[in-house]
Amino acid sequence: MLPFIAERRSDPDLATRTDVLSVLLKVRDEDGNGLSDSAIRDDLVTLVLAGHETTATTLSWLFDALLHRPEVLARVRAEAETGETGYTHAVINETLRLRPPVPFTSRVTTTSYRLGDHVLEPGTRIVLYIDAVNKNPKTYAQPHEFHAERFLHQRPNMYAWIPFGGGLKRCLGASFSMIELTTVLHTLLLHGDFRPASTKEESPVRRSVVVVPRNGTRLFYRPRESEK
Repeated sequence: MLPFIAERRSDPDLATRTDVLSVLLKVRDEDGNGLSDSAIRDDLVTLVLAGHETTATTLSWLFDALLHRPEVLARVRAEAETGETGYTHAVINETLRLRPPVPFTSRVTTTSYRLGDHVLEPGTRIVLYIDAVNKNPKTYAQPHEFHAERFLHQRPNMYAWIPFGGGLKRCLGASFSMIELTTVLHTLLLHGDFRPASTKEESPVRRSVVVVPRNGTRLFYRPRESEK
């Protein structure tokens, strides 16, 4: 990848290019310094690889949830047709609450930190079980039930909804992921009709670092009449 980055640096059209690599190459800090090749490589790997599997997994969970809730599917499709996104975002947020693609997140203490009855030394790693936080009954009524309305017209609590990590330090791809999920979901619903291949929703299973539908999201697809 580093030779490819070097080649792009010498591209005479770099100033007018708008792809992600070119944008990263043109970034400057307050002193006018750009990113190093290794920093750009790391950013590209994060954007292309770290966000691909998690977003694809969430899309699978979205379809699994929607196809077993026809009334929810109808509302999301209606938004796809009008270009609105409010209810769609609520559905995505609820899906991420119930089925976060990654089961854990962590933080490292920089100073002494009190956690309950314990005082943790600097450099201690604290691992959070995302599923437990997202389904805390003290925060969510009927925590194991799908209710997109709980996120309608309001943002998730950054300390009680943590599929992208909690607090102020969230996944750098969180906003991009929401745009990507909304765009892909709406595009698919506009161009095709879907129905589930099973009457039951899929159960989760961990594969590598992500939690995916055990059998994948099995469905039947038919192009809409306008697409034939």
